[in-house]
Amino acid sequence: MGSVQADWPPVAWEALEWRFADRHWAESMLGRAALAAAEGPYQAAVPPFIATARPVLSPETATLSEAAAAEMARFDAQTATSPVPMPAVLLQSESASSSQIENLTSSPRQIALSVLGTGSKRNAELIAGNVAAMEAALSIDEVSPEGILAVLTTVPISAGLLADTGDYFQALEDNRSGDVDSLVRQLAGSAMLAVAHGRSLLTDINDLRARQATRAGLRPGSTPARLADELFAQPVINAQYVVDRLGVSYATALAAARTLESAGIVKPMTAARRNQIWEAPAVLNLLAAFAARTTRRSQPQSDPSTGPER
Repeated sequence: MGSVQADWPPVAWEALEWRFADRHWAESMLGRAALAAAEGPYQAAVPPFIATARPVLSPETATLSEAAAAEMARFDAQTATSPVPMPAVLLQSESASSSQIENLTSSPRQIALSVLGTGSKRNAELIAGNVAAMEAALSIDEVSPEGILAVLTTVPISAGLLADTGDYFQALEDNRSGDVDSLVRQLAGSAMLAVAHGRSLLTDINDLRARQATRAGLRPGSTPARLADELFAQPVINAQYVVDRLGVSYATALAAARTLESAGIVKPMTAARRNQIWEAPAVLNLLAAFAARTTRRSQPQSDPSTGPER
């Protein structure tokens, strides 16, 4: 093993020159004036090597991070006993929240349609892509440079970070300057807030689930009951999704969806009987309300390191 660095290394910068490899093509696409404006010198970030770096935290930040870790462990134990696929539910909400930090917003309905492969909204498709990337991240057995490069994503505690994106972006700037304490403190505080949001969501889900089960008379363990739980993770479904997710026949999947339709838990999105898509309005409303709670924040801002929006 290499030596351990006591200080957190800052990001370095180097002056480089930007030139199009095929200037003839670039000029034909942009025009001569735009090409001249696009090319030229710029400052490129040089990320530091941190594999052997050891962050030195203030006592207050260390205490907060330990408390956040304990709270997350307790919440994880709470969700582990839920019959609803809470990891998938939280993954969806995390993807939506982290995308909002990048100024990408979409409704739970549009995101669910995109996950199903039937959406047409660009932002929803990007957020659905974040869901897939996070699923890949969670499937990694061991964190390694190769695994991180394979996923090409980060998983922030976004429901908490959305409370004040200005503080979050400032913490990122501090970290780039070599002050890791600021970022750890921000992430730990956001984790505590995210757990509070998560517990509120779990309570809302359990309440709605109980009301639906009572109203529909769903037998525990039956395919309709399992599908009703699955709706909290994917509130827009078709029969093929049910087949793939629950491992049942197409006929059984169709019957389960229609049972929930009769109970008013789902409703068809179109009048067609073939290739029908159903949505769960109560679940969608619950998720939309959760998203609204987590995005009540200060004036929206953008990470200054990313430059102007495009």
